[in-house]
Amino acid sequence: MALGDRSSASPADEDGARLNKMAKSVRRAQHDMIAYVRFCQRDASLGPPKYVA
Repeated sequence: MALGDRSSASPADEDGARLNKMAKSVRRAQHDMIAYVRFCQRDASLGPPKYVA
């Protein structure tokens, strides 16, 4: 893909549809990590790791 060439990003294009599907999957995984994984700080005297899920 050339710089500025957005034709392959079109959902109507076979490669563009695949690209959009992968991007959607990444956005969904990012959302799930933020929404569902909670980290808690452990007591420093226990040593690493400092945070646990």
